[in-house]
Amino acid sequence: MSLARQSRWLLADRLVMVGSMFVTGVIVARGYGPVGYGSYLIASSVIQTVIGAVGSGADVPFVRAFVAASDAAKRTAVVRRFARGLLIAALVATVVPVLAAVLVGAGAFGNEAGSTTSGALSGLLLAGIAALPQLPLLLGEWRLRAAGRADRIATLRVPLVVAGLSVRMALVAADVPLWMVVVAIGLEASLVALAMWWRWDDAFEGPASGPQRDIGRGPLAEAFRQGAASLLVVTFFRINPLIVGAVSGVSETARYGAALSLVLAFDLLTSSVSAAAFPRLVRHGAEPQDSLPALLEIGRTYAALAAGFFVATVLAGGPLLALIYGEPYRDAYPVLLVLAATTLFTSSAAVRGLYINLIGCSGLHLLNAAFGLAVLVPCSLWLSASHGALGAAVAMVVASAASGLAASFAFATTRPVGIVQLKSFVPRWIGVR
Repeated sequence: MSLARQSRWLLADRLVMVGSMFVTGVIVARGYGPVGYGSYLIASSVIQTVIGAVGSGADVPFVRAFVAASDAAKRTAVVRRFARGLLIAALVATVVPVLAAVLVGAGAFGNEAGSTTSGALSGLLLAGIAALPQLPLLLGEWRLRAAGRADRIATLRVPLVVAGLSVRMALVAADVPLWMVVVAIGLEASLVALAMWWRWDDAFEGPASGPQRDIGRGPLAEAFRQGAASLLVVTFFRINPLIVGAVSGVSETARYGAALSLVLAFDLLTSSVSAAAFPRLVRHGAEPQDSLPALLEIGRTYAALAAGFFVATVLAGGPLLALIYGEPYRDAYPVLLVLAATTLFTSSAAVRGLYINLIGCSGLHLLNAAFGLAVLVPCSLWLSASHGALGAAVAMVVASAASGLAASFAFATTRPVGIVQLKSFVPRWIGVR
């Protein structure tokens, strides 16, 4: 399959997954109110941080080792070693939601120990464990991607996700406890991952000639290192709901989450453009420095889109929140306005991300996330205590500016693209090049 077709299939698959998550948040918000929705966001942040860290860490090392294996026996050994490693990671990861549930039961996230709210949140955290079995099963999807068969991924996942979304809507309509909805979401993710094993490409099939313990050992160690690094990156984008819940309570988390979901829709647009632009930049074959003019054009496009998104948010943000989530969420409008400003910096950071990927210095992604996290956590703790979700949103703007733009000038390697980022905010007609 060509790179262009592979990219289109992966983009379609991603859009369906993100759309499903968005709709799920909406039906939970409408069906269970701000407290239920806030609790759902907190539990989801914990579970998805764990899954994101483990999955992101193992994905690239596995695909690299699998594709590089010279025969079927070695590929089988790679699969077996990674499967064992991911199974162990899934078992160890159960400690995280269990520990979080214990802390919630003891009175964390602004609830009294033993209260109805703390009990419900503890139950959601424990219910989220149903999603962890998908971790070793992700190898099926990664193997399909390594074979260049993104069509098999999308054509399988799309109908299953649509069916799963229908089940969730039916459960919410039946007014079942929210923890049952969370269990259903986790089971669906694991079943979809399991189905990928059935669909992986026949071209890689072959009998194993016996255990080969040397295969996969190095990539597995690399996966552990990348997992630790990706944990920091994932945490930057998911920690604010936890901070808001801990400092201001789950109702404020609901306000923050409703606003954030609309902003993430914009980030999906820029990430999709970047996904399409990167192969083109690579195929061009030029040195990274020669790609700066093209990156400037992409940056200007992003800046114009972000400005348009902010204007649209000012004009229609309040009614849109009420339309999608219900009237109780209209008061999240100020939070949405502030978070909309982050798109200027997250889209600018996407330009830098393209440059970093071109020069092959992925460690800079980690450093930039660490820079932003060091700003976000103290600012969010301080501002959330007095201003709730709005304070957390302000902290996110400051941290996004620090991580997405200022950090570019902290390292000599990214200073050239940092200048491009600044120029991106200057309209083309002014004549700055």
